[in-house]
Amino acid sequence: MLSDSASCKLFLSGLASFIKMNPPKEKVALRSHSTLF
Repeated sequence: MLSDSASCKLFLSGLASFIKMNPPKEKVALRSHSTLF
């Protein structure tokens, strides 16, 4: 398995590309989801 830092970087890069593909209102949902980390 990946280390915590590696998986975190993967998640953040995926999240960044996801935000670019979605309207601004999606960022609110992502922000509340990111509190899990």
